[in-house]
Amino acid sequence: MADPTLTANEITERLAVPLTAVLSQRRTLAKAAEQLADLDARSQQYVIQRVAALASTNAELGYQFAHHAAEALDLMSTEDVQSWAKQSVEIYDSAGLFAATSFLEQPQRYANDIVNHAKAVRFDDVAGMLSILVNGLAGRRLKLETG
Repeated sequence: MADPTLTANEITERLAVPLTAVLSQRRTLAKAAEQLADLDARSQQYVIQRVAALASTNAELGYQFAHHAAEALDLMSTEDVQSWAKQSVEIYDSAGLFAATSFLEQPQRYANDIVNHAKAVRFDDVAGMLSILVNGLAGRRLKLETG
């Protein structure tokens, strides 16, 4: 039998433990928990585990992930969301907390980058065909270069 989905209160209870350091009366998980309650049980468990992992690096990273995970899962596959979370840790390590939280606040941008990267082609992959086309249009041999 599949795991039942969690309620917003149950999600709040589970996320509160790893995020205690960043929570207060004003800074709560209420909005995030409501959004996460709409996800299936598997996605909920994934988010709870990922929040705990991120919070072990920095509680603020876990908090930001919790608040943007439902949107991210609507935009991307679980594997892409995992890459998004991993990249946030790399940004945290290289550029600091502000840069990493700014990155996590924009899952739409990361999703767009994934789509754009998937549609991109490498110059080396098309240089031969482009060379034939350009040479035919120009009527003489032209050298193609990146730049």
